[in-house]
Amino acid sequence: MSRHFYLRGWMKSIVLGLMLAAVAAFGDLSFAATKQVQDNYQFTYSITDEHGDHVSGQTVTLKIKKVSNGYFFDFADSSFKNSGWTQQSANLTEDSTHGYYYYTFNPPASETTEDSYQFVIDNASLTYGDHQSFIVDYLPDYETLIRRHGR
Repeated sequence: MSRHFYLRGWMKSIVLGLMLAAVAAFGDLSFAATKQVQDNYQFTYSITDEHGDHVSGQTVTLKIKKVSNGYFFDFADSSFKNSGWTQQSANLTEDSTHGYYYYTFNPPASETTEDSYQFVIDNASLTYGDHQSFIVDYLPDYETLIRRHGR
């Protein structure tokens, strides 16, 4: 009888190990962050080769979508629009010294209320191609939250 339980525990360990391996392998496909309204947000994006070395010279584009209404950011005039964009995407900047690409989002002054923004990153390279997105939630500052809730 104890051998039966031993095998059962052994099988659970294998299943748990496989689940943890899957999370480790695919867990970085998306994530969320929280910022206060009007805070700048800088993120980094890495491209590495099979040896783990930084891959330079890639064109990595970014689109920013305002989740509440589906409008996209126009990088030309720093506003969210549902059509008529002049520049709907921008390239990430490469920091080859430190081995990553980055972008700093400075919310337009018109963005004064809480909302969520979806950052969509695309690397169309045939060798290192990738497409990812993540959400950043912008919340009011703490003083506004305290005033709202009376604490």
